[in-house]
Amino acid sequence: MRSILVAVLAMAAAATASSNLDLQEITRKLQLGASIRSGRSVSDMVSDVALKLNEVLTPVARGFASPASRAAGTPPGTPPDIAGSFYGFIPEFVGGVKLPGVNPTFGATVPKPVPVSRLSLNNSRCFSSVTVSAYATGTDPSSGAPSFNLTFATAGAKASPCDELYLIATAATFQLVSLDALGVHSVPIANVDTPAGAAEWTAREGVRILRFYGGFADTVTQILDTVSLFVPALTSGPELDAASMKLNRDFIKQYLNLTTVDRPKIFTGIDAKDINTGDMLAIHRADGLGTLEQFGTGEATSHIAMAVRIGPLNQLFVVESTDKDAYWPNPNIQKTAWDDWIAMSLACNYTVTLLQLKDELRAPGVWDTQAANNWIEYTLGYPYGYHNFLWTFQDVPGGNFPKPLDWHAAEVLFRIIEDVDADIATKFVTYAMNFRLSNGASWKGADSITEVANAAAKQGMTFGELYSIPEQDSWMYPDGPSMVCDSYACSIYKAAGLFRHYGIADDEINCVEFDNADAYTLAFFKQQSEIPQVCRDTDPGSPYCYVMGSYTIDLRGFNSVTPYKHMGEACSAQYPDFTRPPQC
Repeated sequence: MRSILVAVLAMAAAATASSNLDLQEITRKLQLGASIRSGRSVSDMVSDVALKLNEVLTPVARGFASPASRAAGTPPGTPPDIAGSFYGFIPEFVGGVKLPGVNPTFGATVPKPVPVSRLSLNNSRCFSSVTVSAYATGTDPSSGAPSFNLTFATAGAKASPCDELYLIATAATFQLVSLDALGVHSVPIANVDTPAGAAEWTAREGVRILRFYGGFADTVTQILDTVSLFVPALTSGPELDAASMKLNRDFIKQYLNLTTVDRPKIFTGIDAKDINTGDMLAIHRADGLGTLEQFGTGEATSHIAMAVRIGPLNQLFVVESTDKDAYWPNPNIQKTAWDDWIAMSLACNYTVTLLQLKDELRAPGVWDTQAANNWIEYTLGYPYGYHNFLWTFQDVPGGNFPKPLDWHAAEVLFRIIEDVDADIATKFVTYAMNFRLSNGASWKGADSITEVANAAAKQGMTFGELYSIPEQDSWMYPDGPSMVCDSYACSIYKAAGLFRHYGIADDEINCVEFDNADAYTLAFFKQQSEIPQVCRDTDPGSPYCYVMGSYTIDLRGFNSVTPYKHMGEACSAQYPDFTRPPQC
C-alpha cells in the first residue's frame, strides 16, 4: 500500500491542472523524482510526497473551499464504496478500448479514420451516456508506429455545472481527461511502441480507462483531506501531535469500525521480569501510514515486534523489522535493549499490547532456543521487507485491494511509480514478480512492469493472477531475505519450531504471506486470567496486557486461529467489511 499511495497521490495531484494532461509532466512539476530515491525509507518518501502535495494543492483549493463555491461547483463525488472523503480519489477501472493497427512486432496496418473500437461507460455522474471510441489518425514518420485519437462523446447532461475526471493509460503514456460539457472530446494517443514491450502490451490491452468518482474540486478536496492524515503526523517527530492522533483514530472508527478508548494511564509499569522470549508486541501508531496499512488489510495494528532474552545474563531485547523515519531512529532488522526500546516507543506515542506466549509453547522440546537465536543473529541488519510488502496481503485477484481499486488500476499505478522512479518500482514490484514468473528460480528477468505483464500473459495469467501467487520464505532477494514486521515475528516462531509442534512442516508455512492480523490471531497466547496483575488492574477486562498507550484498541480475532498449512496464502479480505473466507 505504501508504494501505491505514492502513485495514487501523484496521479490525483495532476487533477489540479487543466484537462488532457500528461502525468509524466505533472510528476516532474511536483519534483517527486527528487523525493523518491532508492535507499530512503518509504515513510520519508511518503512524507515528502504529502508535504509537496499539500504545498501544491492548498492554493488551488482556496477557490472552491467555501461552502458557497462548492455548492456552485461539482456535485459531491464520493465513491459508494468509500466511507468519507479520505481516499475518495481512488479511481475505478471502467474498461478498455482496443487500438487499430497495433501488433506486437509493429508491422503497422494502414490506419483508417473510422472508429474500430467503442466502449460505453456506465454510471456517469454528469451525463446520461459517455461513449469512448478509438480512431487511427496516421503513422509516426520516424518509427512507423501508428498514432490515434481517443474520443469521449457525452450526451444528456444530468446536472450543470458538472465535471468528470478520467485517467487514460497505455504502456507508454498516462493522460488525464476532464469532461465538463456535452459533445465530443478528442485525446491524442501517440508513442505506443516505446518503451520495451509497450507495443505488445498495447496490442493486447489497448487503452485502459480509469474514472475518478469526483470532478476537479472534489478530487482536490479528497486529496487534501487524505494528506491531512499524514501531515504533520508523519512529517515531524518523534512525538505525534494530538490533532493528528485524533484524526487518525476517527479515521479507523469510520473506515474500519475500530473503536479506540482513552486509557487512564499511558505507561502501565509492567516489570520486565514478567516478559519472556516469544512474547509478541502488537503496536499501533495513529499516523497516516499506519492507518493506511489498516485500510489496506483490515488489521487492528500497524506494527509487530517480539521480545527475546539473549545472552548469559538473559537480557531482554526487542527484535523487529522496521525502518528509519521521522519518529524511529534506526533502520533494518534490529535488536534493541528493552529499556531503550520503551523510551523510544513512549516518545513516538505507540500503543503497545503485550501478547504473552503460552508456557507450553516456550517449554523445552517445543521452543528451540538455539535455532531461534541463530536465526535472529543471522537476520540482524537485513533491510525491511519492501520487496514483498504489498504481496503479503495480496492473495486473491480483486479480493484484497480496497474497493474500488483493482488489479487493472493497480498495474497502471505501478507504471506511474516506474515513470517517477524505476528503482522504486523494481524494489517493490518487479523483483517479486520475476520470482513468480520463474517459479521461484530468480528475481531476475523482466526489467519493467510492462514486461512483467507481457510475460504473465504468455503464461496465461493476468497481472492480478500473477501477484496472487504466494510469496515463499525461501526466496532470496539481491539484498537478502525480505520480511516485513509481522513476517519477521512469524519467522522467529518458525525457526523455534512452533509450527512443527502443530504438525506443519517448514515448507508448509510461509511467514512472508502473513499480515499483522495473521500474527496476533494465532492461538499461541495466554488468556486474560494469566496476564500480569498490573495489566489487569490498569485495564480491567482486557484480554491482553497494555504496556503503554493513550488508548486501547480491539485486536479483533485475537488468539483464535490454530495454525494451519499454508496459512494466509489464499485469504480475501477487502475494505469495507474485510470478511475472510471460512478457511482463513
